[in-house]
Amino acid sequence: ETACFVRRIWPDAIDEEIEQFHHLSNRLPRVQASVSSLATNLKDALDLLRPHGKSLEDLFGDMLRRSAVRSGRTDNLDTFCAALSVLSTPTPVLFLAKLCGETEDFICEVCDDLSPHVRLTSKGFEFANEDFEHFVREQGKSKSDGLKNKAASLLYEHRHISEYAAIQLFTALASAGRHSELFK
Repeated sequence: ETACFVRRIWPDAIDEEIEQFHHLSNRLPRVQASVSSLATNLKDALDLLRPHGKSLEDLFGDMLRRSAVRSGRTDNLDTFCAALSVLSTPTPVLFLAKLCGETEDFICEVCDDLSPHVRLTSKGFEFANEDFEHFVREQGKSKSDGLKNKAASLLYEHRHISEYAAIQLFTALASAGRHSELFK
């Protein structure tokens, strides 16, 4: 299976490279698909998997860290993941930026870095990969409690001017434990 997969993407691959790819991806099709979407050639794919092979979690963690280093904001990685674990997608960039304490340009740059696992659409930030979504939401859980109240306040503030805020407000207030405000 690995040989067919690799040769479909990189027709000039030699058997030794295919065997390395098979081994370093732990023979997992999801890892193989993910790394092939990130690499422009088989050498790059192998480099992403080296030195000892990678799991999906390893690949996704590396992607987030590279994005944080590129942006110069390694301290905001947890907040970004937490914001995505609190807000429903598709999330307008404005809300994601405000909840992270960043600019909309920053959020767009991060989306570019995390492509093809995420995308920006006319409705906002969306996950394009279920495995990546699960990983990000799990990464953000530890810090998400601290953002629930902030998210509820942000959505409350924009409820009359944003369809997204109006739709998501009830869930955000309930999640933040602000039950007395649910029916105001």
